Amino acid sequence: MVGAQEDVRLGISCVSNISQPVTKYNNRHFGGLAILRKPSLKQHVKILKSSIPDFQWVKLEKQFFGFDKDLFICVVYNPPEGSSYSKGLDHDILTCLEKDIASYQKQGNILLCGDFNARVASDTDFIIDDSNNLSPLYQSYFSDKQILERRSKDDKLDSRGRDLLDLCISNQIRILNGRVLGDTFGGLTCYTPNGASTVDYVLVSESILNQILYMRICNFIPTLSDCHCLLEWSLSAKYCLKTDCDSVKTHKMSPGFIWSDDSPALFQDALFTAEIQQRLDKFLKLEPIDSQNAIDSASLELTDIIITAANISLKRRKAQTGKGVKHQKWFDCNLAYLRKKTYLVMGKFILDFPEILLKVTFINYSAYILRHGNTNTGSTSSLC
Repeated sequence: MVGAQEDVRLGISCVSNISQPVTKYNNRHFGGLAILRKPSLKQHVKILKSSIPDFQWVKLEKQFFGFDKDLFICVVYNPPEGSSYSKGLDHDILTCLEKDIASYQKQGNILLCGDFNARVASDTDFIIDDSNNLSPLYQSYFSDKQILERRSKDDKLDSRGRDLLDLCISNQIRILNGRVLGDTFGGLTCYTPNGASTVDYVLVSESILNQILYMRICNFIPTLSDCHCLLEWSLSAKYCLKTDCDSVKTHKMSPGFIWSDDSPALFQDALFTAEIQQRLDKFLKLEPIDSQNAIDSASLELTDIIITAANISLKRRKAQTGKGVKHQKWFDCNLAYLRKKTYLVMGKFILDFPEILLKVTFINYSAYILRHGNTNTGSTSSLC
């Protein structure tokens, strides 16, 4: 466990660290929460005060992330119902959570995630056929959207699951598991010797469902957790970290050289020329490199020495002089950049979700058959 305020190797600080009390059986902490935040986002990701130590609220500022409203994220750990910790509590965790939701919902949108130790099966988390046209209602009442129903490989519904579904319906919060791209079948999240189940969830306000790009359940990794799978999701946002571009020193990319069987010997001969040897001796006598500026200067000097030796001994590739593809007048550099970026995103989605490529291939092939028919028999194929 990373200590509070301790820096991780990736340049991330642990800003919230909540662990359960030490158990008397094995003298160890069992269960808890930890939140990591990049130092560059400190001003825009606020750690809020929580009413109880079983969950932690985080606020993402709408101005920085480009949201319509502030986003309040709550990381939850609800211990098993029969555990000694749960039996010793004088409060109900979901009740306390719902009180906080009622407060933060007036200020922005909600996202809940974590281990709820609740099983909700495939039961609905919204009011079916809800409408403002059925009877006179208060103007402040907003009917539930008739969204896609969930799927789940865990078909058990327990008492905690009912409470969690009631919380969703009361606060217009929707479960992502089994509903969005990446987990359309509602995979299992917990594997124990007694069996597998779904007890870990990601839930969001109904109004930001369209901002969820995907949510998936990663493969179980024993070194990461005792029995739980990692949940991963992506939320659409618009933000840019400001950097001081003037402080970043760059240099031109090295030209392309033709490397052949004779190149190693020719390059070594170039390194032993008087000019290169003189520059290497001067480089080795540089003062101690103990600052960033000194490192940058030494790197540029060594790179220039190597490129000079390559220019002496190696042949460069000839620049391509082809006319290239002729585009329409309206196809400017911005559109070319967006097209390239679209291809990269599409490639990433295919790598992460290979079933999408299979579905698209099937749809395209089916459309081709319907248009052209069966070329062997001359008849048009039909699909069931």
